[in-house]
Amino acid sequence: MYYDPSTLSNINEIQTSHIELNLRVDFEHKILDGSVTLSLITIADNVNKVILDTKSLIIKSVSQDGRQLKFHLNNEIDCFGTTGLHIELEKPLTAGIKFKLEISYNTMIQGTATQWLEPSQTVGKKHPYLFTQCQDIHARSLLPCQDTPCFKLTYSANIQVPHPLRALMSAIGVGDEKIGDGKSKLYKFEQKVKIPSYLIALAVGNLAGKEIGPRSTVWAEPEINVEKYQERIGLGEENFY
Repeated sequence: MYYDPSTLSNINEIQTSHIELNLRVDFEHKILDGSVTLSLITIADNVNKVILDTKSLIIKSVSQDGRQLKFHLNNEIDCFGTTGLHIELEKPLTAGIKFKLEISYNTMIQGTATQWLEPSQTVGKKHPYLFTQCQDIHARSLLPCQDTPCFKLTYSANIQVPHPLRALMSAIGVGDEKIGDGKSKLYKFEQKVKIPSYLIALAVGNLAGKEIGPRSTVWAEPEINVEKYQERIGLGEENFY
């Protein structure tokens, strides 16, 4: 029996195993727009609904296998600012049934997971910057989900960003491609290690990487001089790396 007072999702009936994000970063309106596909499994009998945590999200549609499902947002908001997304399933399900839901949505500028920086707030002063912070219960303002550490899950993502910006996530990059007229780029990610929802992270900006070891790379704006920073704080190379 699971218990988490910070979630409105029906965690004793449904469990999320995988999340697939398909999002476009819109710096003009300061939103993420697209969809999320949740891979779910029932862990109880007679399950007739899915309840997810949302906060400052606009839900456009919910579908299963291409068929539109009925949904509504709970009128009551809990003390964390969470609204429950109630999705009606076509028929009651028994325990052990795997299925997927695709939810079309966009974030709102008020979302507590996303931080939007103007070019003037960056080191380079030329490009905007986005970063997310989902810990501890802010993933619900990034995507509709079971925002609880009761379950761990894998995730994949396709993130569309304007050129020449780069997207990074708490996942392994598995490719990128120019799309449309070349003014945008699609970055693809996979996280095969199961993690709680609060560890999903995204950063988008004018970023360059520097390898600091066989498995580690530091990403920052190219205007940041790592060597000068290292000298200023008086760290030797063996300590800095």
